[in-house]
Amino acid sequence: MLIMAKTDSLSVYFKLNKANELAEQGDVAGALEGYSDALEEAQNDPAIYYNLGHLYYQNGQMKEARKTFEQALKSSDPSASSEVHYALGNVAYQMGDFQDSVKEFSRVLSLDPTDIDAKINLELALNQLKQSQQQQNDDQEETDDTESENSEDDSMDPSDENDSTDDDSQNQQEESDKNEPDMNEQQQNPLDNLLNSLDQLEKDARDQFLNQHSDDEQNVEYDW
Repeated sequence: MLIMAKTDSLSVYFKLNKANELAEQGDVAGALEGYSDALEEAQNDPAIYYNLGHLYYQNGQMKEARKTFEQALKSSDPSASSEVHYALGNVAYQMGDFQDSVKEFSRVLSLDPTDIDAKINLELALNQLKQSQQQQNDDQEETDDTESENSEDDSMDPSDENDSTDDDSQNQQEESDKNEPDMNEQQQNPLDNLLNSLDQLEKDARDQFLNQHSDDEQNVEYDW
């Protein structure tokens, strides 16, 4: 809803009226130019800011609309502030700022408790605010659960990993033992060979001695 300027200047009145007509026709560029011309003559007129904010709102430019409505609020008289707060409540709702939307519609009702539209919009904003807060709580719980799981994984008992490593080392050692010859066997073989050689030498020497002694006995001449 557009409002007319409360001014004694016919020039401002006609410029604002022309800009409002262009806005209703969908001529955004023409309406912007008309409101700008009107503001040059009446910089503190809340009706111009309000209508310009309404144009931004209809065009989906919520940031510009909020800024312009806030300017209208600074310049408006008490009789027009209810409409500006209502507009700010709609802008905040569209921007997803449900907390601010609740605040603005509550101000409207404080100024005009009979405003049914403001009451309905306040209930809608409250419902959206509750859903938004619940979603934030759910997201936080999910984040906490994820961080807790990661913390548990990082704090696993290192003995499990060490046990696994020890088992692998033992298996590797057993495999190595199978493939390598027994050191005791390597050490025993030379000794056995040496002992056998000595035994053989002793046997040969004994046999040689016995053979020589036997020959001497056969060569002895007895003097009867």
